[in-house]
Amino acid sequence: MVTRRNLLLAAGVGAVAIPAVACAPPATPAPPGTYGVTVDRITITPSAVGFPNYLMSGYGYESRRAASVATDLTATCLAIWDGGVPHVMVSLDVLGVPPSVNTAIRARIAEIGVALAPERLMLLASHTHNGPALRERPDPEVLISATPADLAEIDAYTTWFINAVANLVKVTLTQYRPRECRLRHARGTAEFSKNRAGDPLVLSDVPVLSVESPTGEVYATVFGYGTHPVSGGNQTYFDADYPGNARTRIESARGGKALFVLGAAGDQDPIATGGYGPSPTLVGIHGTILSAAALTALGSGAGSFVSGPLSTAYDPAVALPLNVPGTPAEFAELQARYSDRLSLPAPFPVHAAKALAVLGAGTFPTSVPLPVQRWRFGPGGLRLLALGGEVVSRYDGLIRSALGGDLWIAGYANEVPCYVCSNEMAERSTPTYEGGGEGDFPFVAGGTMLNYGWPLRLKGGAGGVEPTLMAAVTALA
Repeated sequence: MVTRRNLLLAAGVGAVAIPAVACAPPATPAPPGTYGVTVDRITITPSAVGFPNYLMSGYGYESRRAASVATDLTATCLAIWDGGVPHVMVSLDVLGVPPSVNTAIRARIAEIGVALAPERLMLLASHTHNGPALRERPDPEVLISATPADLAEIDAYTTWFINAVANLVKVTLTQYRPRECRLRHARGTAEFSKNRAGDPLVLSDVPVLSVESPTGEVYATVFGYGTHPVSGGNQTYFDADYPGNARTRIESARGGKALFVLGAAGDQDPIATGGYGPSPTLVGIHGTILSAAALTALGSGAGSFVSGPLSTAYDPAVALPLNVPGTPAEFAELQARYSDRLSLPAPFPVHAAKALAVLGAGTFPTSVPLPVQRWRFGPGGLRLLALGGEVVSRYDGLIRSALGGDLWIAGYANEVPCYVCSNEMAERSTPTYEGGGEGDFPFVAGGTMLNYGWPLRLKGGAGGVEPTLMAAVTALA
C-alpha cells in the first residue's frame, strides 16, 4: 500500500519520485480480443486556444483570471469498440459540465454527422478548481461575480468548448482504425482524502482499467479516485491539479493516454501532507500517491481481464425533489427571507434577486434533473455507474451495499447541476455547505445550492433526494 509516509520519505519541494511498483499476482488468462480502441486528446486551456487572461471557476465570490498556465488542461476521448459499436468516454479538465453544455455537446455531435446513442457517451469532469469558467451552473454571476462583459466572454469560450469536444469525438471515431485490445481491471488504494462534512466515510478506492493490446502494449489507462481536486489551492493559473499530475506520471510510466474519473467526492477533500497545505507542492505529492497506487494495482500483469458484451443504459433526468413550500404562508416567508438578502454582501444579493424573480413569476422548479448512466462489461462483470452532480460519498457506500459485485462509482458525470447531498445532510439542524441550506428558514437555498443558482434546496425525508436517487440507480444497474 502507498502511504503518506512513503511519500514524505521521497518528497521534496520539487519533483517527487514515484515509489517502486510492487509485484502482484498475475492477471487471469486473457479472453479472446473482442474489443477495439481509438483514443485522442486535445488541449482546452483557454489561453492556448485564443482566450488570453480568461476567467477561472472553482473558488467563490471573486473574479479570478489566469495569468499563466501551470499544466495544460485537456480533453481526452477514449472509444471502446464492441462488435463494431463505439462506447465513448471523454475526460475533461473542467470544474463540471453544465446541463446546457452537456445537451449542446450531444446535439453538436449529431449535427456533425456522428450517430452516437446517449447511453454510449460519457462525459467526465475532473473538477479542477483552477480551470475555465463555463456558462450556466454554477452560476458565474453568483460564484465569480461575472459582469455582462464577462458573460459574453464566457459564452464565447463555452461555444468553442462545445464544438471542440464534439469534434474530438468525431475525430476519435472516424479518423482512426480501431486497434484490437483487451481490458484489464484492478484496484488500488490511496489515502490522502478526508471527509469534510462530518460523516465517517472516507474514500480510498483507486479503480484502474488498462486498455492494452493482446501482447500488453498500453493504449490507455483509466484511473479513478474520490477526493476534490483542490490540492493546488486558489491560484491565478490554469492547472489540472492532482489528477493531471497523476495522469502525466502514469503516461510516463506506461505509455498511452491516461483518463481520470472522479468518484463520489462531494464531501471529500485532500489532506495536507508533511506540513504542506494547498500548493503546487501538494499537487505533486498527491499526484504521486495516486499514480503509484494505480501503477502498483496494475503491476506485474495484476488484475483480471474484462470480457463479454458491453451493455449500456442512461437515464438523462432523474428528478431530485426540491424542498418546496407547502403553504402560502411558507411561500410568503421564503420571499421575505430573500428580500432581506438583497441588502447583504455578495454573493447574496445577486442570488436573491434571481430567486425572487423566479418565485414571483410562479415558474420555479420543483426538482433538479440529474443524469445516471451505467456501462456493464459482460452479464456479471464490472459495472461503471456514472452519476451526475457533485455526489457525496454516502452514495458510494449505499450503492455498494445495495448492489454488490464489481462496481466503479463515478460522480461529476455528463452534467453537474448541483451538489447531491444525502437525506441526513438535507435535514441537519445546523446546515452544511453540502446540504445546500441556511439556518434561518428551511426552504432558503444556501451553500452549494446558492452557488449553483437554485432558488430552493434539495428535499430530505421519505420522498427526498436519497431514496429518489437510489431507486433510479438500482433500476438502471
